[in-house]
Amino acid sequence: MGNHRYRIEKQPHGSQAWLNQRYQDDQGNRRISASAAAAIYGLHPFVKQDQYAAELLSGVAPTPIQPNAAMETGNRLEDTIIQWAGDRLGVKFETPDELFCYDDDNGCHLISTLDGWNEETKHILEVKTTSREYSGTLPDYWKIQGIQQAICSNADRVTWAIFDNTLRLTLVEQDITYAEMEDHINASAQWLNAIELGMDPAGVVYTYETISTRYM
Repeated sequence: MGNHRYRIEKQPHGSQAWLNQRYQDDQGNRRISASAAAAIYGLHPFVKQDQYAAELLSGVAPTPIQPNAAMETGNRLEDTIIQWAGDRLGVKFETPDELFCYDDDNGCHLISTLDGWNEETKHILEVKTTSREYSGTLPDYWKIQGIQQAICSNADRVTWAIFDNTLRLTLVEQDITYAEMEDHINASAQWLNAIELGMDPAGVVYTYETISTRYM
């Protein structure tokens, strides 16, 4: 199986142009974005499986939304947390001005936005701010995001910088196996192949709220 990793210039974060990049490539191939990737397994608490299928099948990229209080907090603290985590780890992280992409011959098209990146050591830093106390275990939807980011960037290391309601910064290393990456690539290809055919991916059950989006 042939695969291709590459990068594209990132449009302003949160803009319509950035949302368009995440939605599909220049050939119209739909992409799965890392932050939403857990939705294809029904494991994302904020992006439901049927909603994500309907969005990709609609052929229309989502539009920008006004940041809520939690999003604004995360946006404003992100640079500080990146520097704070880098000081702890002794690593200089930069926020890339590129998006990291992965394509293969089986129809898998993935894209990732990285918060922090060290080019020399291929080290990802992913920042999360949460209004809850960190439980000590990475949620599944974060793990899947990390797996996809590692696939797209060919990273050697993924570290989570978690700033919670205790005002503590916790650094967590995510161990990612080759098997996990292969499983995600295969699952993503199956999902996107159904989308390409205009079909509902296996396992998707629509709720009333999503029906109108599916058949818009």
